[in-house]
Amino acid sequence: MTTSDTPALPDFPLDGGPHGAPSPAWSALRAAGPVARLRAPSGTEVHVATRYDDVEFVHRALSRRAAVAAGAEFFSGENHNAGTSLTTMDPPEHTRLRALVGAPFAPRRVAAWEPMVRRTAEEVVAALRAGGDAGDLVPAFCLELPVRVICELMGVARTELPRFRTWTSAVVTSTGMPAAERLRLVDEFRAHVTAMVAARVADPGTGLVGDLIRARAEDGGRLSEDELVSLVLALIVGGHETTAAVLARGTLTLLRHPEALAELRADPALWPAAVEEILRYDSTSTGGMTRGVVEDVVLPSGAGLAAGSAVIGQLAAANFDPERFPEPERFDLHRPDRRHLSFGQGPHFCAGAPLARMELRIGFSVLFDACPDLRLTVPAEELEWTEGTRVRALRRLPVAWGPREA
Repeated sequence: MTTSDTPALPDFPLDGGPHGAPSPAWSALRAAGPVARLRAPSGTEVHVATRYDDVEFVHRALSRRAAVAAGAEFFSGENHNAGTSLTTMDPPEHTRLRALVGAPFAPRRVAAWEPMVRRTAEEVVAALRAGGDAGDLVPAFCLELPVRVICELMGVARTELPRFRTWTSAVVTSTGMPAAERLRLVDEFRAHVTAMVAARVADPGTGLVGDLIRARAEDGGRLSEDELVSLVLALIVGGHETTAAVLARGTLTLLRHPEALAELRADPALWPAAVEEILRYDSTSTGGMTRGVVEDVVLPSGAGLAAGSAVIGQLAAANFDPERFPEPERFDLHRPDRRHLSFGQGPHFCAGAPLARMELRIGFSVLFDACPDLRLTVPAEELEWTEGTRVRALRRLPVAWGPREA
């Protein structure tokens, strides 16, 4: 099969499945053939890989730089400041910068943050409970926990949180915001971080921002100021946006699967397995970063991609590939294969994955331990989801945790 044989795909965004599940269109397209076509929000036509092995190959082996050079964007303006962004680089440029940002997130160092993350989660849940017997978990817990954690780690004042929320939302938004407004906010975000970094050069202080400033000095200046700013931006965005979405989606999934929640309460050692299944089952991905095909290539499925074309490896589709995960629509704490692709693969595998896993494990366990009667206050079918963004997230998650009425 060649790219000229691939079935047409509706324009983004695709309608999501029930309760935030991946679009049913992915299953139909995967059954029709391994590669489909999609018109991205930017207007770029891209090929989309939907099978697990193909998606893994796209992320591991194909070029981000080639997609940038060809102008193949998912969102308009996505390649803004592409020359200094870690997400648009290939090795060896990428390898040099990734080493700087990867070192702080090494598993041993992340493990040392566990007491802080647990203390923060307990404070957030205590504040939630002090506010009454019911509320919306999205702002009060799902956003609050990862934002507090990343600001603590970055050495950024909490007073910055409201502005960071506005700016990071712009980074992951497509059709929900005019392109010009999105780019204005992205530029405003970059200007603020540039000023923040410049103000700390003389006295870096504590936190990851200070670590990166010191690493730049030790690197002999090979890390440019723009590259440093891009790294800080990536850490702020990646440090809370998707984690918040998964906290909300995972909480909903556990409330919808009381038998699984009962198992977790009886055996807390199952929480790491639960987190991996939530990451697979509740993948937030609705789009993806484009990769460029430098020379003709054949994917593991046998599908061919011609040199010069652009392709996306769709993570949520891969996580629901029945050839990899039997009965993918079933939420299973005991699924033997947990090698989902929610953190990507290859050079651009999420550097913050160890931190995200820890935040999810601690966040879920603290929430459900403190709120044994946690329950939805509206039918799950009535919950609203964001559309037109890279991350599909719950707009609200209204719940109660107080005593049930007799």
